[in-house]
Amino acid sequence: MPQKNRTVRGVLGGLVGLVGLSAVAGLLVTASVTPVLAMTGVAGTQALTLFNQLPENLNPGTPMEQSTIYATNTDGSTVELASFYEQNRVPVTYDQVSPVLYDAILSSEDKNFYSHGGVNIGATVKALVDNVRGTSSRGASTISQQYVKNVLIQQCEQDVDTTSETYNDDLQQCWQDATNARGSKGIERKLQEMRYAIQIEKEFSKNDILLGYLNIANFGGTVYGIEAAASYYFNTTAANLTVAQAATLAGVVQNPNTYRIDKPQGTTTNAKGEPVNTAEDGYALTKDRRHYVLGRMLADGKITQAQYDEADASAIEPSINPPTQGCASAGTSAYFCQYVKSIVLNDKAFGETRQDRNDLLRRGGLKIYTTLDYRIQNPAAEKMAEVVPAN
Repeated sequence: MPQKNRTVRGVLGGLVGLVGLSAVAGLLVTASVTPVLAMTGVAGTQALTLFNQLPENLNPGTPMEQSTIYATNTDGSTVELASFYEQNRVPVTYDQVSPVLYDAILSSEDKNFYSHGGVNIGATVKALVDNVRGTSSRGASTISQQYVKNVLIQQCEQDVDTTSETYNDDLQQCWQDATNARGSKGIERKLQEMRYAIQIEKEFSKNDILLGYLNIANFGGTVYGIEAAASYYFNTTAANLTVAQAATLAGVVQNPNTYRIDKPQGTTTNAKGEPVNTAEDGYALTKDRRHYVLGRMLADGKITQAQYDEADASAIEPSINPPTQGCASAGTSAYFCQYVKSIVLNDKAFGETRQDRNDLLRRGGLKIYTTLDYRIQNPAAEKMAEVVPAN
């Protein structure tokens, strides 16, 4: 179970991060852009100033959420009628996620999460040096930095014009801009990411940052957030994940579109052009990544040897549970659903333009409670069916 409180070491880490990264990382930026001037004291000072002048205020905001239309069920409870989304995401609270999932993420992605101040200075400096040398493009990112990166991607995606002919290309560019790790632009992006990470560590609790990351992260395709991922890949909830399932999803988030397990024909190809990570090969790439995650959990004492042996020996068996959206999922109430949808899309109370209203419906997380009551609707539909021929 992840610890709850920030340590003294973590607080000091934030202070060291702010001072140390300003000097060291600032010099590395100069080294990549003006290698000659980097040899002078003036260049170092300018680089330090550059880092200090980077924007330091990041507002995580609210990620895109699906909107849901509700009706009253035959037992008087509220039942979902239909949902609309651009990103399949169901935000959860901290206690709605299994502790084993937290352990899997932290062991494999950032085992020192609760002790650092947002940035792993040693790993980041090494990554920046490798970047300058052109020997590596790895990120060396903490969970805090990964959260920042996902927030920046989400903010960019929310500004993309959904009516544009280049919509998909623009979405791809959002991801590219936020993940580029090469050259001077890559270093500048990494420095900005670090500065934001230091900021959010001062403004949010560790648990809030960890949960925020798990709620916003992509798990392949249009699946976003741990609750949607648990439902889609294993037909369960984030609270009920097994050790093997948690380790699988912790692996998927590291490279979502390669490790996703909803493509039995494969997610990539090898040098010969043959499909890889298929149902036939047992989702080999994902299984290798799961093996790594389980190994880290065992080394960190998060699971026992028996739990490791059982989970590591198990096959990856997805139970794909595709979500449905739109009024087609409302069944016999589809026309009523369409009526509700038309109100949202045409009433300026929901946005000045139709595109604003459409974006709100697909991104804004609306919860729309309607007058449809199946205790009345069902008897009426049954009686009508008796009188009016089906054809």
